[in-house]
Order: sequence, then structure tokens, then C-alpha cells
Amino acid sequence: MNEHDVFITLEYLESGLIPSKSFSPEGIADFRESLASLSEEDARRAKRKFRKLWRKICKDESVADEGLKVGSPSSIQKSCRRRAVHREICNAAREKITNPQGEHE
Repeated sequence: MNEHDVFITLEYLESGLIPSKSFSPEGIADFRESLASLSEEDARRAKRKFRKLWRKICKDESVADEGLKVGSPSSIQKSCRRRAVHREICNAAREKITNPQGEHE
């Protein structure tokens, strides 16, 4: 695990989300196992934080038809949502790496 991956994992944890190692079927299975290992309340909290970050991303960016207003999103839409949240987490981690003191440029 390189320094960038450590910052990404820390950003996931600081956000209250479960770190996602990959988007392959094995990575998704690991994610589900991690989610299942949490208590019911903690799992619920992590899911809510994910949805909150997802809605924030949708407001800030124009996201192409990811099923924002559908009752139950398809597996493709869920995958797109996970990737969008992961990008947001990576961007936040990159910002912390390049600007560790929180100084504005």
C-alpha cells in the first residue's frame, strides 16, 4: 500500500465510510463482508453517510443519469455511484496530500 492509498483509506474512515479496495466482484464481496461485520446501527450510519455524500456529489456536479430519483437503483447505477463517491474521496485525499496545513492558495 503506497502513501496515496493510505490517505484515501484515512479519508474514507474520517468520512465514516467503509474503504473500498477495488470495484471488481471480489472487492465488492470484501466490501459487503466489511459492512456485515459492523453492528446494525453502524452499518446503517455508514450507508446513510454514503447516500449523503452521493447526494452532495449530484448537487455539485452534473452526473449523467445515475438514477438519483429512482426507488431501487440498478446494479450498474450502484456501481457508478460507488465510483463517483470514490473519486470524491480520492480528490479530498489528494487535496490533503498537496495542501497538508489546510492553507489556501
